[in-house]
Amino acid sequence: MYQAIKLPQLISYFSGFLKNNYVVAIISIIIGVIVFGHYFDFTVVEPNNTAWIMRLQGDQSQHYLGSVAFRSDEWHFPFTKTTLINYPEGVSIIYTDSNPLLACIAKIFKSVFLPTYQYTGIWYLICFILQSFTGFILLKKITGNNLFALLSGALFCLLPPIIHRYGHENLMAFWILLISLYVFIHTDLSIQRKSFLFFTVITLSALIHAYLTIMILIISGTWYVQQLIILLQEKNKSGLLKFLFTNAAYGSAFIILLWSVGYFYNAPKNMGLLGFGFFSMDLTAPLNPIYDKYSSFINETTVGNGQYEGFQYLGFGIILLLLFVVLTYLNKYLSTLKGVYGFFVLSVFIAILLLKNNEASFYDRSLFALFFAIYSIIPFVLYKEKHYIYFILFIPATICYALALSNIVTLGSTVIFEYPLNEYDESLSYAFFRNIRSSGRLFWATTHILIISALYLLFKITSLRKSIIILSIIVLIQTMDLLKLSYVVDSKNKIYSSPLSELNQKTILASNNIISLGEINSAVVDFAILNQKHINHFYTAHDAGALTKPKLKQQFTDWQENNIKSSDLYLFKLYVLQIDKKVYAEPFDATFLKSSALENGKVQITKNEIVKKRYDSCRAISDLIKNEELVIISSKDKVDAKIDNALIATFNKQLNMHFSDSESRKSYVAVFHHGMLIDETNGVNGSANYTSVIDRFDLVAKSGDPAPEKIAHIKINDFDYSINETGFNIVSVSRRADNSIIIHTGSIDIFEKTH
Repeated sequence: MYQAIKLPQLISYFSGFLKNNYVVAIISIIIGVIVFGHYFDFTVVEPNNTAWIMRLQGDQSQHYLGSVAFRSDEWHFPFTKTTLINYPEGVSIIYTDSNPLLACIAKIFKSVFLPTYQYTGIWYLICFILQSFTGFILLKKITGNNLFALLSGALFCLLPPIIHRYGHENLMAFWILLISLYVFIHTDLSIQRKSFLFFTVITLSALIHAYLTIMILIISGTWYVQQLIILLQEKNKSGLLKFLFTNAAYGSAFIILLWSVGYFYNAPKNMGLLGFGFFSMDLTAPLNPIYDKYSSFINETTVGNGQYEGFQYLGFGIILLLLFVVLTYLNKYLSTLKGVYGFFVLSVFIAILLLKNNEASFYDRSLFALFFAIYSIIPFVLYKEKHYIYFILFIPATICYALALSNIVTLGSTVIFEYPLNEYDESLSYAFFRNIRSSGRLFWATTHILIISALYLLFKITSLRKSIIILSIIVLIQTMDLLKLSYVVDSKNKIYSSPLSELNQKTILASNNIISLGEINSAVVDFAILNQKHINHFYTAHDAGALTKPKLKQQFTDWQENNIKSSDLYLFKLYVLQIDKKVYAEPFDATFLKSSALENGKVQITKNEIVKKRYDSCRAISDLIKNEELVIISSKDKVDAKIDNALIATFNKQLNMHFSDSESRKSYVAVFHHGMLIDETNGVNGSANYTSVIDRFDLVAKSGDPAPEKIAHIKINDFDYSINETGFNIVSVSRRADNSIIIHTGSIDIFEKTH
């Protein structure tokens, strides 16, 4: 019979097991893998499984395709430049958010890791592993206890904002914030060593995402200022000069690095705030799940439209950790808090709860009041306990907090304070605001500092056994809070096919370059990049680059003058047409037109043409009807406007139309063939429709009032040529001797003018 293992022996064995640093480090990595496995199926890491990215579209496909273009291209300078995108000047993949760090590594090994492979799924896994591991290493340094550090790493891994950013995967690298905080609190490092490590971390973050770099610069900047003050107080001139010279050298090297990797190449030249104040954080954010799926325990509350960028929900477990620490130390320092600081905190707390605002609910006010109390008391405790290094960390934490709130401070989507900023100011300070336009993200640094401080205080005020039990419960509650959220992407379905028709795919493959005039056809640029075709324009951060903008303007001008290359594919929408400018055009798909056509396997300029018109009289339309083969009219109503009865009477008389009672809101369609009215339909308080085939033209015309907007459609061979403006929308079509067609599209205002 087996001898029963006694509980003390089991505890002793387990304790010995946890003393092995290597074993515990591996366990922390496994925890990261387990958390990753809760959110994703492991098929997401397969390099050749790109279907889930292409189905998602949006930011993820932009990042992936930017990477594909870069890895498919030759090496250029700057090192992250590709000319497949924004051809011929190219663009740095810094501006396609394609993770330059992994992209460069993958490009070096592209003979093995093919350019069309994806590393997004691998990055997800790396981020969860490193978040757990760096959290473990950091708390191991602080506490010296493996089990407490292991649980802390798990807690960092369970932060809701990490998985919230899966659509913008580079921003999931919260672990690099933990590394910077590790360097900050490491008191055994020399000044020179810390300077070098901060430079290394800042450099690494710049190769991942600029927002991470900004937060680390604020953290490291606090340390730099602190060291300057110390050296000045000590009157250590040689040490001061060495410190200044060393960090000036690192700063210069960092600027050179930014230049080398393309931060300054073809960068957009923007004006204004670009959304600073809109993409901010709400005051309720740390305790507000915002979306139902992020919490099993706490009800969400509404925030502003752009404040998804300020999603900062801590999780119920972490909230309980903060409350436990605050209440425990509050009991210890209650008498001290009766002073000025305590009175200030209590006064603000009560003022928030009693805030008179018809839109900010009591629940919103309660969430903010509670977080304000937590955020006010924890640094106070750190100061009273003489844990100055953690207390100083609340300087960068508060800077990031303030920037996250922005100049427009909201409480539950209600603006409670606004500092006006000039949208068109071009000064350097406004350039800073533009570069942190999604300022709500910056609170991530505050979050990590707050959690580290709370874990440290928990470890200090309770016994080791009690602190581990409490932290275990907190991790369990944090896990339960996030149980609603799992398998955020469908990576098991490995099937994706381009929405482009076979003809359009062949046209792209036969073209030398793809020229987008105005709006980009995402299906086209996706297919083009995957097949290594040059495209003139691609979605990039903020706006088109300083080199790309004038090129696009020139290409548009050349196209308007019909000065185009027969071997290139030009794509555009109706709205880009200029009045009386005749351009080559035929339908590409249901929404885009093209100036090129595939003939005998080669791309050539189409013979079909289109002209946008602005009609100002009944006579102009009468002449059009007489001269063109087919003319279709479809009306679009104008709310709260009176119809010009005199103009309508002229139409009815000269064109034999029967546009009925002008006082009722109506729909109307008329069709003229070789100058004769062959059909008209009045639809009072409804819609008017016409469908027919005339001279090999499939016609569908509709005038109506469907929710949510009024419409005027005129489709010829499945393409809607109506410009859909209020009044009469008019499309004419004629076939010429060579079988090509010419289309005129325009409108005339039939409503009374208001001045």
